[in-house]
Amino acid sequence: EIGNRQEALEYASEALPVARESGDRKMQGRALDSLGNVQNYFGDKRNAIEYYEQALPLMRAAGDRAGEGHTLSDVAVAYSYTGDRRKALSLFNQAVEIFRELQDRRMLAEVAGNIGMTYDNLGEYQRALESHQGALALVRELGHRADEAITLNNVGTAYSGLGALQKALDAYTAALGINRSLGNRRSIAINLNNIAWVHDNLGDR
Repeated sequence: EIGNRQEALEYASEALPVARESGDRKMQGRALDSLGNVQNYFGDKRNAIEYYEQALPLMRAAGDRAGEGHTLSDVAVAYSYTGDRRKALSLFNQAVEIFRELQDRRMLAEVAGNIGMTYDNLGEYQRALESHQGALALVRELGHRADEAITLNNVGTAYSGLGALQKALDAYTAALGINRSLGNRRSIAINLNNIAWVHDNLGDR
């Protein structure tokens, strides 16, 4: 876990001149991606985008498809946070193409979830629901219970946006059951809050 911003930046920055000196474009791309990740983690999305966009052409030149996919996904998240959600969706879709090619179901699920949240933020809840349901099918195939609970919560949010409150309640309740079985107290609190919101909107105060 990254704890100290300055220390994290120093470590990530040390790798870049070494990578440049080696002439290894894949290594340079990965070093720039790491710098972007540090900036992204600490909330400096604009700087993160600059590093990611420097990394991408190097990864493409090196044929680093996995690195390119991850960086496309990361830069899309950063664009989504800065409010440029249409740009984010375009980048997410490029990442999806790569992860399909690589048959990386874990990353396909992650990107589908991020696409869903981007559509949620745009108020396009039907598209959001379709993306979250696609992510749900993948995480169930993979057997990732914690991710299944997160995705069910996202499904509930999309149903809430569509006004399908009973379906939202069912999704939130399913997420709660999984999180209780895992003992994930923070997620339990989020689910309970969402369930309470649905009951309030159903008039069951």
